Amino acid sequence: MSKPTFALDLDGIVCDWDRGVRLCLKRHLGVEIKEKVSPFWSYVDSQLTPEQTKWLWTEGILKGMYTLGGLYPDTAEAVARLRRETRFTILTMRPLVVERLTLKYLWHKLGIPPEEVFFILPDGDKADFVADIYLEDSPVQLANLTHVNGATVLGWKRRWNEDLRAWRGIRWVDSWKGVFENI
Repeated sequence: MSKPTFALDLDGIVCDWDRGVRLCLKRHLGVEIKEKVSPFWSYVDSQLTPEQTKWLWTEGILKGMYTLGGLYPDTAEAVARLRRETRFTILTMRPLVVERLTLKYLWHKLGIPPEEVFFILPDGDKADFVADIYLEDSPVQLANLTHVNGATVLGWKRRWNEDLRAWRGIRWVDSWKGVFENI
């Protein structure tokens, strides 16, 4: 039997974007965000002035927004196992301006070569990438992925995707153990 194709989202599952963005804002602008974990998808932007938001998405993305948060616990071991047991791919919607930074980070932290990382353009749809199994946390992308025929869609439980918990076609997980139970 051939290995299933596994498409893994990056931020919110592998990398702790919430922590990274808060550290970046505090370090460079002295801004502290109240909630430690975003209660909804665009929470961080909603807490910033227009000038701070512009800085975050221009200069901040190059000053550690995507790297300062580090990896979630047990991720390195889980990714190594996924790479052994599946045809593994990272699917990310990070801006292309951080492509080189992202590729270096993933190689250094997880040993993931560039050919296993795909960048989806901002208006893109991860459902256009054909996979057997998707692991995602974005509400928009989860909704889109439920329309992929024959695919298993795993939704990583986060506060920002609570509104989708009743959707059909999403198997909800909150640990790497839960992920492996669904492969």
